[in-house]
Amino acid sequence: MAIYHFSAQILGRGKGRKNLDGSPKKAPDNAVAAAAYRAGEKLRDERQGTTQDYSRRAGVEHHEIMVPEGGAGWLADREKLWNEVERLESRKDAQLAREFNMALPHQLSADERRILVQEFVREQFVSQGMVADFALHSPVAAKGDDPRNFHAHVMLTLRKATQAGLHEVKTREWNSRDQLNAWRKAWTNGVESWEQW
Repeated sequence: MAIYHFSAQILGRGKGRKNLDGSPKKAPDNAVAAAAYRAGEKLRDERQGTTQDYSRRAGVEHHEIMVPEGGAGWLADREKLWNEVERLESRKDAQLAREFNMALPHQLSADERRILVQEFVREQFVSQGMVADFALHSPVAAKGDDPRNFHAHVMLTLRKATQAGLHEVKTREWNSRDQLNAWRKAWTNGVESWEQW
């Protein structure tokens, strides 16, 4: 049986924001930096005029972007996608993205973990119009990680994908407690079905 972990947070800017444990955030979130870190890539942050370089980060097993059918092709480009989010969300207290962190069963192979996450992301998020940028992380022995600590980070747009890019208005129905509970239940069911398989 896998250790169950499924947490959600909103990445955003602004003073007074807190980490999940209630402690104050040291710096505002940045969508480009968050995506670069999770994917282990080097991305140019146009808003800040800096480069976020995590290309030497160990433990990134897989990363990809899934775009809904009919969405603009450029949304699959990580640097363009998250720079566009930073451009659209211009308020100093803007919400930038929704992120899920999910524990993955260590008993599964790397391919099985990838397929589990791809199926879940496609069915629960992309089918609703969200662009999903996810990365699978594996434990890094040199850092002292628990050898069972396989997990996924899923960053989601707060606006639906369109043929031109991202919709001009955020999709508020994705913010409900009922929707979050439905996603948690779907993840539990998906993990359990893979474990029984």
